[in-house]
Amino acid sequence: MDYDKLTKEELISLLRELEGQRAFTYEDRMKLEILDQSPFTIWASDRDCKITYWDGQCEHLYGYTREQAIGRDYVDLFVDVDEQAAARDDQLKIIDHGEVFHNIANDHGRDGNLLHLITNCRRIHDIRTGECWNAEMGLIIDYFEDEKERLNQVIAESRKVKSCVSQFLASVNQDREQFADRKKAINSSIRTYERIAISRGKRRDFKRSVAAIQEDIKEIEECLNTTIDRYFDLIQTCRTYDSCEQTRLDFMNTYAEILDRFEDVVLDIEEIAQELDCSSSVVSGRDAVMREASVKNGVLINYAHDLLMKAEGEITEYKGINARADSARMQLLVGRRDRIQDIKERIDAFVDNIYAQLLRAETDDSVQQLRITKESGFKSFESELKAIKEEMD
Repeated sequence: MDYDKLTKEELISLLRELEGQRAFTYEDRMKLEILDQSPFTIWASDRDCKITYWDGQCEHLYGYTREQAIGRDYVDLFVDVDEQAAARDDQLKIIDHGEVFHNIANDHGRDGNLLHLITNCRRIHDIRTGECWNAEMGLIIDYFEDEKERLNQVIAESRKVKSCVSQFLASVNQDREQFADRKKAINSSIRTYERIAISRGKRRDFKRSVAAIQEDIKEIEECLNTTIDRYFDLIQTCRTYDSCEQTRLDFMNTYAEILDRFEDVVLDIEEIAQELDCSSSVVSGRDAVMREASVKNGVLINYAHDLLMKAEGEITEYKGINARADSARMQLLVGRRDRIQDIKERIDAFVDNIYAQLLRAETDDSVQQLRITKESGFKSFESELKAIKEEMD
């Protein structure tokens, strides 16, 4: 702006406008913006306890505008009756001797509301007159409680997300291993049927028929690995438990569609076996038990995971009321969580054992016996989990 070209009236108008501004430079305006947005009450008073500055959250919390507060005796205005004498004594110690006070103040707002604040009081100088003031910054204690609650919620959500991601990765790795076992069982059957085909002079026809099946298995495996890798990346970008759960459900649906394609491969193997006039019941029976075990394992693991999340939530909530770690209630909650985790681990070990035995099964009777063992084991695990759920309900 070219001030030399301004008229007298324009200069007077500009000076009046600048006089009304709280700050001139960018740095000063930014400092004021920070103060305006902070949760602190910020005010100052002279030696006679008259308010000389009123900013921050003062108007919001105390209920007085700047115009209503400036010039008023702050002790009479909002200090608790039991603390007024000490407040006037502290005022002189701060202004005359430069003492610094950190207090818990119990002030009163305009509407009679009680304000509990953590305060810091120290001496400053009026930059225009050089007069000493008492400057106070206060933070409402409720703010800490609100922040504590918010932080506890963030921590609890973070733990749920971490647990969900960990469970998902473990479950997906197990899905990959179980698919590998089913593929191994199918390849074992193919080798068995190939030997039969050789004995009957049909190896060339057999190899031609099996080539397409093996190509299908390869494509299915590639599709499965690509899907797993994609969801591995997706789940680790989740920041909320709900997004983790949705990602997990999406994966389960996609995984089920891939397994449907594998069922067609099993049927193709059975058809080749029938063409060779040999029994295919072991192949189909073994794969059926593997498939059933995989599905039931997923159901129970997810059931256990949900209970584990609930158990973790109970522990977090109980900790939030400052409960002692060695209290009977805390020990009960922790013990229940550990029981759920133990059941999860036993389910995984049980399924791994069933798969290992199925790979060695060569007869219909052995496959059927493993089916009975599988159903009995899963029923037992389900009963244990239901009993824990009843405790929690």
